[in-house]
Amino acid sequence: MKNSIVEKIRNNILGGDIQKLMYDPNDTRTLFVNDFELLEQTHIKEYLAWYSSDGDEILNFYTSAVIQDFPSNPIYFRNCKNYFWAKNVTRKEANFKKVHSGLPKNIITTLVNNVGTFKINATLETVDVKSALENVLAKNDFASMVSQKQLPLTLVCGSGAYKIILDKDYKFPLVEFYTSENCYPIYKYNQLVGIIFVDMYKINDVVYYLYDTRFVKNGNSYIHYELYMQNKMDIKNNEATRVELGTIKELSSLQDLEITGYNKILGEYCCFFKENSKPKSIFAGVCDRFDELDQTLSIGGRSIKTSSPIEYYRKEALGRDSKGNPILPSEYDRNYVELNGAPNGDGTMSGQSVFSTQPVMNVQMYQDYMTFLTNLTLLGILSPATIGIDVSRKDNAQAQREKEKMTILMRNNIVEKEKVILHSLFTKVLDMLSYIVNGFIDNTKDFSKMFSVSYDDFYAPTFETKLSYLGSAYANNGISTKLYVNMLWGDKLTEKQKLEEIDYLENLKQQDSLEYNNFDSIANIEKNNEESNTPTKDIRAII
Repeated sequence: MKNSIVEKIRNNILGGDIQKLMYDPNDTRTLFVNDFELLEQTHIKEYLAWYSSDGDEILNFYTSAVIQDFPSNPIYFRNCKNYFWAKNVTRKEANFKKVHSGLPKNIITTLVNNVGTFKINATLETVDVKSALENVLAKNDFASMVSQKQLPLTLVCGSGAYKIILDKDYKFPLVEFYTSENCYPIYKYNQLVGIIFVDMYKINDVVYYLYDTRFVKNGNSYIHYELYMQNKMDIKNNEATRVELGTIKELSSLQDLEITGYNKILGEYCCFFKENSKPKSIFAGVCDRFDELDQTLSIGGRSIKTSSPIEYYRKEALGRDSKGNPILPSEYDRNYVELNGAPNGDGTMSGQSVFSTQPVMNVQMYQDYMTFLTNLTLLGILSPATIGIDVSRKDNAQAQREKEKMTILMRNNIVEKEKVILHSLFTKVLDMLSYIVNGFIDNTKDFSKMFSVSYDDFYAPTFETKLSYLGSAYANNGISTKLYVNMLWGDKLTEKQKLEEIDYLENLKQQDSLEYNNFDSIANIEKNNEESNTPTKDIRAII
């Protein structure tokens, strides 16, 4: 139902019912796929289940998939039906304890942590623009939104999108992130022309879907709303009925919007990787390895449990309940009753009183296979050293970087695309801030050129290390004063403080008294930097 409405909206915007297929319908590779949309949705739900790092959530997904999703494409999913977690859905395997490794979430968390936090840079002339932008982002708690939603969920699901919200109750634009489950891009000739955002509501057992479409056409930007209702019968028939926005009181104030002369979508589509022009999850193609790792971990744990010592006792020593029935030993207290032996003439039993056994299990075999599977899973995503595998305490920084080349390459790839996404989004946020204050778009201001977005380098050198090699190079006229100050301090100093430092060093040069010891002055600058409190100008002052 949702997909049919999305296609209808897409066709209305693109102005026709003809849609370019993303695959060859006669290709043998797609011969056994019955429903492509449902196939993609199933994969996204699978990736989210693995990312949850919750064994119950994973088992719940495969329980539902075996009953509902896999039958829709029975031949395509024939391998998934044999997964360890899927097999545990059956009653025969239901009592087998499942253990999840947690590796999928560790991969995403490690990548997000290595990407780090973005920084907004501006010149002395545009510092007010930076202050205004940081003020809006702080009110949206945007840093947390990036690290906890956009980055991890875009990696897991393959795509997502930010939505810029204009609400009359707020004097600044709001920003919200949607996962790929609830946002759909609209392309024309491989160019993004719109994004459809879907919100769901439930009132008195009736489900409502709000389709919020942001698109550009003829040089203008538009927001268009459509509300659909699904009652129990509609859900059963996979249908929906369009209703007025006023059906839900809280949505009655929503109105379509046209911003003339503004050729930008009021949203930002996020995607790091693509395959055949479609978003690709970082988990694509590795779920079977996650499953194999969990299977090995679970069987290995059961083997260790099975190899625990067993104590055998005479059956007459076994405790009994109030009805005289023998009390069986617990699962972890491996005590058994000795059945062998015969009574002697004096009433005693022949044979040993108590004896113990412990089978020898090859547990190392499971450990080695788990290490192999972990390395195989990380192939092309992370270097094993990044998560603590193959790390030596004797490794210096250069040796450690060599071991983490894959992590560096992946991290740099994500960072470069993230910088483009954030720069475009922040430009639109500033545009909408101007629109809220003035009531129109001021095309004389190009906010995109007034700031930049950057990230720290992976394994960035410490301040002392930079001071050592940059100070030496500068003292020997290897780099300019401006470049030295920018490379050494980065964004730790304000633009005004950087100019003061440049003047100070230039004066030393002119006096021909520049020595390496002069760089001790940085301690005083650092102290002044901590004590300075530059006032932030009013947001409206920059418009």
